Amino acid sequence: MRPQVSARRLPAARLGRNLRKVTVDVHYFGSVRETAGLKVEQLELSKGGTVDDLIAQVIIMHPGIAALRRLLRVIVNGTVVNHRLALRDGDMVAVVPPTAGG
Repeated sequence: MRPQVSARRLPAARLGRNLRKVTVDVHYFGSVRETAGLKVEQLELSKGGTVDDLIAQVIIMHPGIAALRRLLRVIVNGTVVNHRLALRDGDMVAVVPPTAGG
């Protein structure tokens, strides 16, 4: 159950680090999921951090993914995106490995 959140806005000084960070949910699929060893994790980036920054962080945490870096497809909130896209707080990011079709 989610805790209830007050609709009252906090002064910027009280928000502190929330003004400088964004939190995103990262979902892994296919061989990326196998390499990471998990389906989903929540990661924190500096505000203005891009998809490329996120992938760099993922690779630090899961080095086996480095071999796939240039081939990864990244989907943010249901849309395939460019790796230069700045992420926003609460974004849902899917990291999908290259696939072959027939």
